[in-house]
Amino acid sequence: MTRRRLPLCAAFVALVSVGCGRGPADPALLEQADAFFSEGRADEALLLAKQYLCDYPEDASAHYLLGACYRAVTPPWLTLAEGELGTALACFRRTGRRGALSRFDSDHDFELAVHRGRALIGIAWLREAMDRGLRGQYLAKLAGQCLEHVREGLRLAPGHPELREMQVMLETFVEERPPPRPALPGEGIVV
Repeated sequence: MTRRRLPLCAAFVALVSVGCGRGPADPALLEQADAFFSEGRADEALLLAKQYLCDYPEDASAHYLLGACYRAVTPPWLTLAEGELGTALACFRRTGRRGALSRFDSDHDFELAVHRGRALIGIAWLREAMDRGLRGQYLAKLAGQCLEHVREGLRLAPGHPELREMQVMLETFVEERPPPRPALPGEGIVV
């Protein structure tokens, strides 16, 4: 590990472990984190959600909230957000429970929120890639992955207006992209 990465890794480990090692967290902590998030205080919500997850690592709704916080902080931490939403879905499928967060009225609503969140992250990645001048196959792959999450959400809620709008935008984007130039042997991948 390089000397530059060591302080960064140490800071990340310290941040992740905030709140761990005490007695079990009060389940009301997650509701407080959600209230902070709803008030636009994602940084504070993020810390409380992490503290809660130290004691309840299988709580799918807590992973969802943490992912939403990572997406909402400035600048957004999209990779961590995507990872937490993926973990939320995996915990939900493994345990059959969405968790303690009361914002979701049903399992259906929870799963829909996760797919919507993952689609929003995909769109953010797509915009960032375009802003950085990336083109071709890379953008098509990002758009395709994002479209998969939109379609999963629409499978759960076929009339969801925001997801329908995302679907139209992404399908139009994919259709209007010129096909990538095939790479010649020895050229590598052209983007």
